[in-house]
Amino acid sequence: MKVLVALSGGPQSFVTAWLLKKQGMQVRGVYFDIFADDLCNEKMLEAERKLGIPIQIMSAKELLKETLVRERAECGLLGRRMNAKQVFHQKILIPGLFQLAEQYKTEKVASGHRVTLQDDPAAGVMRVFRGVESKVEDSLLVLGIPQEKLKNMMLPLGSIPESMLSKLIGEVALPEMTTVFEKDFDTIENELLSGGLDLGAAEYKVLTVEGVQIGHGPRNQFEPGASFLNPETPEKFYRVKEIYSATATVVVQEESNLRVQEIDFEEASWFQDEDLGLNLLETGLMLQGRDKALPIHLMQFEGLRVKGKLLEPLMGREADIFKGQSVLWVEGSEILGGARVLRIK
Repeated sequence: MKVLVALSGGPQSFVTAWLLKKQGMQVRGVYFDIFADDLCNEKMLEAERKLGIPIQIMSAKELLKETLVRERAECGLLGRRMNAKQVFHQKILIPGLFQLAEQYKTEKVASGHRVTLQDDPAAGVMRVFRGVESKVEDSLLVLGIPQEKLKNMMLPLGSIPESMLSKLIGEVALPEMTTVFEKDFDTIENELLSGGLDLGAAEYKVLTVEGVQIGHGPRNQFEPGASFLNPETPEKFYRVKEIYSATATVVVQEESNLRVQEIDFEEASWFQDEDLGLNLLETGLMLQGRDKALPIHLMQFEGLRVKGKLLEPLMGREADIFKGQSVLWVEGSEILGGARVLRIK
């Protein structure tokens, strides 16, 4: 079987290619180069020799920059946070992987995301589960893949425990091969955008939800969900609730007064059925950085928008949910789909 594997330069992607080759598959790798760095390309050639597979290097730096500029402009207008890592995976890596698979006529595509796929012949669908001991983030990165593409996807790391994966990484992906790729996406985003955008020129007023001004600062100081400290009241902690570019204002709420019970979501996607006909579906809401799902009732109300009501309201620091945050809807370890937070009530 021919398999096209997405290589990021990180250790997990190298282990993925190695495992599939060991299983007797005809593996080809593709590296979406977002660094345009000769040393990165040299290390990828070294990986090609070590893994014994052909690796195509695809220039993606300018495409990522253009995509991030568009996303950041949209997020700025709508007052929400951008996640550069999700943008890269959802808008560039995964679509590009499937596009190249058609070109090379490979039967399957694969990546190092720690998510598990299970074929359900009775229902005629591929079910998606969180990987063993994996973080929520890996599941968020693969949101939006339709069923016809899931059926052609392989995610071998989803079923591997952390201890075994660490052992494989030590054997396959040597540090001298991977350290050159280890920039976090916040750093990549800043490097790509700081030269093309004036991120900090505008001065924003900081208002409480009651309309009282308690501070000011440059735009790049504020992100939805981030904390804000008022020097005049250091005993109080605030969270950024909304950012309005048109009026250059930031609205914050005192953390002790935070309360969330209703959430509206946008850009909803479902792994099984895009038209579930939601009518008060009770499921679990999974947030990045939290291990426990929150019980929630969902109801579809407008296209790809969904209303949700938490069965128990979140209070204080636990209510730290912000506009633009990506979430998962789960039943146990199965991922039904996900969305982005539109507004909080």
